[in-house]
Amino acid sequence: MRTIKLAWLLIIVLILGGCWDERLLKNSRLVYISAFDLTEDGKYETTSIIRNTTKVPNPQQEATNEIAKGEGLNIRDTRLTINRSLAGEFDPSKSKVLILGEELAKRDIYTVLDIVYRIPRTPIIAKVAVADGSAGALLAENHKNEPLLGEFLYELLLNSEKSTEIQELTVQNICTILFDEGKDFMVPFIKNNDENKKIEVSGSALFHDRIFTGKVITPEQSSLLMLFMDKMNKECRFAYKLSKGETVTFAVNKVKRDLHYTYSYGRAVFKAVLSIDINIEEYPLDHLHEKKIAKELAREISQKMSDDAKGVFSILKEEKADLLGVGRELIAFHPDIWENIKGSDYYAKVDVKPEVRILISGNGIIN
Repeated sequence: MRTIKLAWLLIIVLILGGCWDERLLKNSRLVYISAFDLTEDGKYETTSIIRNTTKVPNPQQEATNEIAKGEGLNIRDTRLTINRSLAGEFDPSKSKVLILGEELAKRDIYTVLDIVYRIPRTPIIAKVAVADGSAGALLAENHKNEPLLGEFLYELLLNSEKSTEIQELTVQNICTILFDEGKDFMVPFIKNNDENKKIEVSGSALFHDRIFTGKVITPEQSSLLMLFMDKMNKECRFAYKLSKGETVTFAVNKVKRDLHYTYSYGRAVFKAVLSIDINIEEYPLDHLHEKKIAKELAREISQKMSDDAKGVFSILKEEKADLLGVGRELIAFHPDIWENIKGSDYYAKVDVKPEVRILISGNGIIN
């Protein structure tokens, strides 16, 4: 009996022996944001902001940031370089934002993201952005004025996503698009505001075949494109100056998208029609309770948005950036057409004809 009890005790001790694969926080140097650039000699450079929590003797004292830089043949090599200069292990598992320098983004960005997908302790929910110029310089200019720069940038991007001004992407869900031959994407383009000396989202950087095309569209163009992509988030607003000099601001309530496509003489033609239900938030001329005035306003807004949409898709065609996912639609539903036009420049053989139809369903509390 005693032998049986000892045997069970031994089994329990072995089971409850604790976790052997531990990583103590006190031994790690946590990275909250990283930037990646190309050096003049073609090497990779990583700039990371590390939170100095281990050097804070007083719990009420705010933690400070430390800039760490490293060069190498690839991203992993830059981390090894940084690790040699740290009193602790370089730990990027808490990174919230990954920023790509403008020149680096004009190469295949998978060379930067490859390490994220291969190593388990990496931030797959982190946001990706492209910086105006050097990404490392952007961090160096702002980390002293904004101690929680990683959190600030993360919330900044979340706010733009909520307003349907940028595409909602993370390192995780961007991966499927990177390997999709029939679809492209766009990521936030950020830069320093010269007036308030803070980082702002100035538009969206267009990508084709995992490479930044060099073209940035405005937040307004990005919002309109997002509606055509059927990717409206929690809110979306537009402001226009009309023919008589008056201005109007409205919020989008709901959107219905219809795609119709034909193929003839070696070209695929997509007609994309948006039926948008809006609520007028500002219109000083008022009298929207009169059906004639409301109908005329809806007609003019429809025309202006349709013209803007044609301009956006003209840019996409010039950059060969298939944000609408026309290639993916053809691969899935019309493989015979896809076989005739497929290739890296297939979007040049596609004509997208956008149209916007506006319905005013609300005009605020003024009746």
